[in-house]
Amino acid sequence: FLRDHPTTVLVTVDLGFNNMRSCIVAGQIDQQCVDQSVSLVDQQLPQILSALRAAGSPGLRIVGIGHYDPYLGSYLRGPTGRVLVPESLDAISRLDQTLRSIYAAAGIPMADVAGSFNTASTDPTMMSGVGMVPRDVARICSLTWMCSAKPYGPNQHPNDDGYRVISQAIRAALAGG
Repeated sequence: FLRDHPTTVLVTVDLGFNNMRSCIVAGQIDQQCVDQSVSLVDQQLPQILSALRAAGSPGLRIVGIGHYDPYLGSYLRGPTGRVLVPESLDAISRLDQTLRSIYAAAGIPMADVAGSFNTASTDPTMMSGVGMVPRDVARICSLTWMCSAKPYGPNQHPNDDGYRVISQAIRAALAGG
């Protein structure tokens, strides 16, 4: 695509979360699977970035996309879900640290989606219809479909507000901040 469309000026790379999804099943995290997934990203992403640069025009800008933790929504499922939250935060944080390191080594900015979603903020906040919850849980519920009833949820993808927040994180990465 990049060779056929040399006027392309921006590529965003959203990689790694799908590798990790299979590691979090039925409210459990398989740490060996997380290790393998992070290792795979560490091996493949530098190659992908090199291929993108080789295929793109000299003015092509690349932005890496960090990840929020959709499994924070599990908090609302009671004690079992609350056990998953710190483990999922750790797994997503490891993934983001690996991504950040690879993008930095390649001179590519990374959109801080986790920061934009307040993924590590456990300050209590009021959530309508639920009561007091950690801020990160409320943000995940307001920016994704994870806490929504069928037919929309639960679903790990962002809703319109979530996509707006991600686009703002991309814009900030492009601006250098």
